Formats: sequence, C-alpha cells, structure tokens
Amino acid sequence: GLNRTGRPIVYSCDTDELFAHTFEWIQSHEKPFDWAPPDCNLWRTGPDIKDHWDHVRHNANLNDRWWDLTHDADYAGPGAWNDPDMLVVGMGGQTTEQYRTHMSLWAVMASPLIMGHDVRKTDATTLSLLANKEVLAVNQDALGKQGRRVHIGLALDEIWVRPLASGDFAVVLHNPSSPLALRICVSSTHLDPTLTSAKLRVRDIWSQKDLGVHTDKFCVDKVARYESRMVRVGRE
Repeated sequence: GLNRTGRPIVYSCDTDELFAHTFEWIQSHEKPFDWAPPDCNLWRTGPDIKDHWDHVRHNANLNDRWWDLTHDADYAGPGAWNDPDMLVVGMGGQTTEQYRTHMSLWAVMASPLIMGHDVRKTDATTLSLLANKEVLAVNQDALGKQGRRVHIGLALDEIWVRPLASGDFAVVLHNPSSPLALRICVSSTHLDPTLTSAKLRVRDIWSQKDLGVHTDKFCVDKVARYESRMVRVGRE
C-alpha cells in the first residue's frame, strides 16, 4: 500500500517486543533479518534506547552481536538497515564525549540517524555533534556496508571498522570502560586481514584534519573512559 502511493516513504519495522526474550531465544525463533528486508527499510536490533551510557553500549553491542553470530550485516545495505534505535544525543543525560562516541558508533554501523531529543532545545554543542559533515558522510556512504567491532584489547579497548565506497575505511578507536587513559592502535590487518604491511593515510573525521601517512599502524594516546577517536584510513 505504501509503495503504491508513489511517494518516498521509509518503512520502519519495530521489532522491540522480541527483546523481552533472551538473545538466544531470538536467534532460534524470529531473527528480524529473516523476514524484514523484503518489506522494511529498517528493523530494530535491540530494545528501546534510553539516555544512559549503559543503554547506548547495550544496543551497540547487540547490533554488533547480530553481525558476529549471524552475519546480519550481510542482509543490510542500501534501502534495508539494521537499527539499534534512535540517537539520544542532546537529551542531557550524558557527557559531550559520550554523545560523540554514540554518534561515531552509529555512523560506523551504518545505523539510521534519527534525532530523539527536543529539537527546539538544540544548542551549539549538540548541533556540532549531529551535523559534522564528515561523520554524516561515513554514515551515508554509498557502499552501504555495516561496520563492526574487529578487536577487543586486554584493556577492553575496541576497534570498529567500516569499509567505504572509496576503498578507505572509517575507524573508531574506543575506550568503553577503562578508568585508565589508553593508547589504542589500528593496524593494517585490522582493516584487511590479508594486508600485512601498508602505508596508511589518516584523517581525523571529527576535527576534519589530515594526520599524515603512517607505516602499518596508527595510534592514538590518552583515550579516556567512554571516549573515542574516529578516523578515516586509506592506503597509499
């Protein structure tokens, strides 16, 4: 019926009721990607999100866990997306850096970006987080490939990678919980397991500044708890 209107309409399938069950139950019964892609432009992969760090992390983890165990991301792409729920950026319950990480993860996971805060109260900081052109370009990349977590370190530091249409990669280096400020390094093999050595061209996505060319790996220092760095990495 919606298609017959002739109007561009995004159809979201709300599968929230599934998440009253355990992940294992969902996996063995009603996996959204089994039935949603032919009819839905996006479908939920987790419960209703709240403006709390633990909820942001939980929904990001669920979205990635579907990819890891079922390759759900292979079903996602242009016109059909995994949805870990709306953005809570600007609601006021978290710090600016937590919101920046939230935005970075949603962008690299190719998640639908739906503002959930009261737009009448959008301040300059919130607008800078929601409207960074290079972050949005990652989210809207034409390849439509969902990024995933490719590494968890001994300090529980994380590396998330998304391939882009240009051949570059969007990378999020993240400290989700360690009270220590961490040094986190992305290597060429995190980008491509077959790539053992490479010159890496790096650009900071949030600050929109080039960070030079690095051999085999790129490191960031002093990543505090809940913070992240988002970079674009290309091969020379």
